Amino acid sequence: MFKKNIIILLLLINIFYTVLFSANSDIRLNSIGYLPSAEKKASIIVSCTNFNVRRSSDSSIAYSGTVTGPVTDPDSGQSIRTANFSSLTEAGTFYLEVPSVGQSVNFTISDNALNFAYYTVMRAFYLWRCGTAVSGTFNGQTYSHAACHMNDAYLDYVGGGHNIRDGKGGWHDAGDYNKYIVNAGITVGMMFKAWELYKDILQNILLDIPNTAPGYPDFLKEMKWEIDWVLKMAYSDGSGRVSAKLSALDFDPFEMPEQETEDRFFTDWGSAATADYVAMLAMAARIFAPYDATYANQCLNAAWTAYNFLLANTANKDPDYSAFGTGGYGTTDPDDRLWAAAEMWETTGSTTAHQDFTTRANTYSDKTDLDWDWSNVKNLGMYTYLLSTRTGKNTTINDDIRNDLIADANTLVTNRNNHGYGRPLGTSYYWGCNGSVARTTLNLLIANKVSPNSNYVQTALDAVNHIFGRNYYNRSYVTGLGINPPMNPHHRPSGADGIVPPWPGYLVGGGHSYNGWQDVEASYETNEVAINWQGALVFALAAFVANPSTPTQTPTATRTITGTPPTATNTPTFTQTPIFTPIRVNCGGTQYNDGTNIWLADQAYTTGGWGYVNGTAGTTTDAINGTTYDTLYQSERYNTNLEYRFTVPNGVYQVYLKFVEMYWTSSGNRIFSVSIEGNQVISNLDIYALVGHDYAYDSGPFTVTVTDGILNILASASANNAQFCAIAILPLIYTPTWTRTGTLINTPTRTMTLTFSQTITGTMTRTSTFTPTAILTFIPTRTQTNTITGTPTFTFTRTISQTATSTFTVTFTLSNTYTFTFTQTLTNTISPTITLTLTGTPPTSTFTSTHSNTLTITLTLTKTPTFTSTLTTTQTHTNTFTNTIQPTYTYTGTLAITDTQQPTLTLTLTPSETLQLTVTELPTATQTETVSEQLSIDNVLIYPNPYFPDKHNSLNISFEKISDIQIIKIKIYTMGFRLIENITFTNFSINFKTIILNIENKYIQNKANGIYFVLVSIIDNENKQIWFKPEELIILK
Repeated sequence: MFKKNIIILLLLINIFYTVLFSANSDIRLNSIGYLPSAEKKASIIVSCTNFNVRRSSDSSIAYSGTVTGPVTDPDSGQSIRTANFSSLTEAGTFYLEVPSVGQSVNFTISDNALNFAYYTVMRAFYLWRCGTAVSGTFNGQTYSHAACHMNDAYLDYVGGGHNIRDGKGGWHDAGDYNKYIVNAGITVGMMFKAWELYKDILQNILLDIPNTAPGYPDFLKEMKWEIDWVLKMAYSDGSGRVSAKLSALDFDPFEMPEQETEDRFFTDWGSAATADYVAMLAMAARIFAPYDATYANQCLNAAWTAYNFLLANTANKDPDYSAFGTGGYGTTDPDDRLWAAAEMWETTGSTTAHQDFTTRANTYSDKTDLDWDWSNVKNLGMYTYLLSTRTGKNTTINDDIRNDLIADANTLVTNRNNHGYGRPLGTSYYWGCNGSVARTTLNLLIANKVSPNSNYVQTALDAVNHIFGRNYYNRSYVTGLGINPPMNPHHRPSGADGIVPPWPGYLVGGGHSYNGWQDVEASYETNEVAINWQGALVFALAAFVANPSTPTQTPTATRTITGTPPTATNTPTFTQTPIFTPIRVNCGGTQYNDGTNIWLADQAYTTGGWGYVNGTAGTTTDAINGTTYDTLYQSERYNTNLEYRFTVPNGVYQVYLKFVEMYWTSSGNRIFSVSIEGNQVISNLDIYALVGHDYAYDSGPFTVTVTDGILNILASASANNAQFCAIAILPLIYTPTWTRTGTLINTPTRTMTLTFSQTITGTMTRTSTFTPTAILTFIPTRTQTNTITGTPTFTFTRTISQTATSTFTVTFTLSNTYTFTFTQTLTNTISPTITLTLTGTPPTSTFTSTHSNTLTITLTLTKTPTFTSTLTTTQTHTNTFTNTIQPTYTYTGTLAITDTQQPTLTLTLTPSETLQLTVTELPTATQTETVSEQLSIDNVLIYPNPYFPDKHNSLNISFEKISDIQIIKIKIYTMGFRLIENITFTNFSINFKTIILNIENKYIQNKANGIYFVLVSIIDNENKQIWFKPEELIILK
């Protein structure tokens, strides 16, 4: 819960940032990026005419255009204009600027713009794994849990008594830790369909997951982890029945999965779950066969056993969940049986399965549905039949499926065109509708497969655009990706791990209306995550990822023979040489091993190497919150303009930065910005304002391209010093080179040298696009006005110490008057010569006496309990001599013809000088609120801060004793300086020279979340009152 409360804290502290950011939230687009050939559109919700797309590297304009619209959004009623920059196909990083409105976040245009999103979303399934320990790093933060649910599961509800049968493995279903066959069915079905359509690309994309299925591509390794568990859900009696779920009796609290130790059980069987089991295993059998024929046969045999059971038991059977309070996924089975029949026919060619499918398909007048989810999977069966290349298909059914699918696709295109944010589902909202938006891509892209239409492809991309920021909220719906992503998903590991950012790559369900989404942990109706929504997003992204390049082989052979034929032994060697090793630096510190990576000791930069250019090292021994790697954050390097340089091969890199505020204990003291390769990636960072003192703060990855062999990182401070605690640089583009050499060892009588070299150069490209979802730029405006009048100015200045100063100022300026008189007489001359003669006359002085009375009142207000008002009137007679030069220049030009035809110009200047005497009488009335012998207290500590009334029993305030004390008073004010608590202490403890006060929870527990000011005063034995400056107290529940 600490993570959730920190988010509330950040919102409170950074209210003004929110206001600034909202200025740019009127521009809504896919914050991840676009494919070069795709449509590229942004929705703008305010009046405007033109727009520019600028390169983020130098703000140069890459494209300019005129908006279209407005159109009225059917959901929100907003008047929305569209910026269409589809003609821009240049690769790079850009932002969209609308004059007088603002600019969008950065986005990329590239062939692999969606690759990193796909990688992250797929890896979320790995992080969902049950029955094993998992660990993954994202943005420099490691997410992990220990092996969990190792006692899955008991057989009490399937006739096996209180005994355990192995049910480990699979994926946790959603925000909880239970596992359900029905929801696994639609998820596996969509993901296997992605493999069948896009395997030529997906098989080449590495996911950096454990090698739990040797020989399988990474995508199928993850799928096999789930299928292994699916196989375990069949009854052990060989009947073919399948338990519908594996679950605890009720939902667990928010805790890590290894902490859930309640008994979990196989449940009663259901016919829909059994049919989904058949469909999944039939697909697995044909897809896994090229990689593991034995395992594929195991899947197919299990599918046949369950399918034959269904053929013999045709009635719908709901599982008995009466003992369980967990999710039901209750559904009838006709659509599930149809899907099972289609997959069995596609895998085996069985005439029985084909007849079963056609009989069931004919019961549906609409062969496909536009909007569908786990309770209706008939589309999966229809798609398999439509795309099958087997002979003997029923052409009538096949054509009906095709026509219905095309009609659905056309409706989705129309919905997209009529919606202000390009949403293919139009105005349809419900629990989990974000998953359905992603799922429309199956309808659209399979329709495009059988009836190619660019509108289908563009509408599928608009589903992705909507999910990553082109929506009502101007937010990504996927944790960790895109603009302002969800921070509080209903996902137990995210809520229980004590880490502020949630686990990355998870799609949240979405609101039940256009404005019904709540980014609140408790809102499982709108903010939970689930595998069936996630699987739909995997399909949507898999369709648009770029294929990494494959190795090219260039063999060469040279043979030289002398003497008799030799005997030879060929000994090949195979060497991989990576072009770059990641660099991780413990700034200001020594080498550190975090158990996974080595962080190198800080060092000065030298040519050809890496290191700091300037700065001072600093350390702390304080414990660091928000991380398990305290050592990495207990050293820093700081400077006003702090610079690091890294000599690296030209290429694309990801940079991660780590910070901690180890010195300052309030916001506003350290503010700095960070640029990488000349591009600002962090603006006005105030670490304390974001996370407080001694709390780890990570930022990145920032994707940069190096073209000059040196990666430059510069941090520039606007308040005190910039700092880094750690820097990590990882390559995004690897170019490994393999060399294979065969050496022949010959007999000594003859010499034969055979040299065979084969060079394989492989470029594996994985481009990560990180789009900061909330870069807040504060641009102050300074206006300077020069007033050349004698106008008094009244200035009232209020400071945090509540000191009011009134100042009456009169400003006069010097006026110069220039008079030019030019007389020219011109005769017939060709090239006149002008002679300038400057003459002046002695200045004249004028003595002026001025008598005036000026009343000046100065009010100084200081925050003290007593004051003395003194009104003093004085009259001061002042003679002021002002030597004011007011010259008057007279130009007299006389032009005359001479024998040489050279005219002469005479110029006469006559300045005058005025001497003024000003006599001023200044009576002054001063009212001053003062305290004699004013003292203040420093080094006051309030802890715990933030204060959690639900967790803490008392608030402690301590400070150094500076005199004998009779009474201590504590006052608590709101941010509007309204007094809400006034507590007096006459008894208090003194530890050495430190006063320690305990404020009981009753004074605080009824306060709302927010920031408060605490003011402490003491009264000593001489009745003198001493104050310390107000301190901030943060209260969170």
